[in-house]
Amino acid sequence: MGCKRFFSGDTFRKKIMEDFTDIYDKNFETIIRIAYRFSGDLESAEDLCQETFIKYFEKFGNEGSNENSTYYLIRIVKNLAINHEKRKKIERKVFNQYKKDEVIYDKNTGLSSLVKKEQISDVQKALLLIPYKYRLPLILKEYESLSYKDIGKLVSVSESNVKVLIHRAKKIFKENIKEIERG
Repeated sequence: MGCKRFFSGDTFRKKIMEDFTDIYDKNFETIIRIAYRFSGDLESAEDLCQETFIKYFEKFGNEGSNENSTYYLIRIVKNLAINHEKRKKIERKVFNQYKKDEVIYDKNTGLSSLVKKEQISDVQKALLLIPYKYRLPLILKEYESLSYKDIGKLVSVSESNVKVLIHRAKKIFKENIKEIERG
């Protein structure tokens, strides 16, 4: 019942929307960056971000502001990203059966458009090839600058285990980059 006792009708709805808007404004950039690092493309990241805030609102909308909103939002985007990745793998299998690469030669540089795209996305590819359980802590540490302690809370492991996961993620990332460069 909580806030409902102090607010009625439109005032209550307005308070909920103000609280949600504050949470959205405070966390949007973090959530979209995390979603992008998982998905690898802006359109999917925007979808994940939108779904994250909708799920958060569905769960906490009636309770107003939540002091742990960032952690809940990161957990939600993490779970959505896992589901998105599973769907994407299935779609990729089907798509790859029918996909044919088109190589267009660029007269100015002598490079094909396919080669240019590969050069631009090597880092993103290497990141996406890291298994999810290692990738999440790496993204949270390197791109979101969270502490080992905070990452541990989010992924439900000890602080020392977070360090191990990040170390392994970096090792896998280096191997992935070398593999991508070798072709």
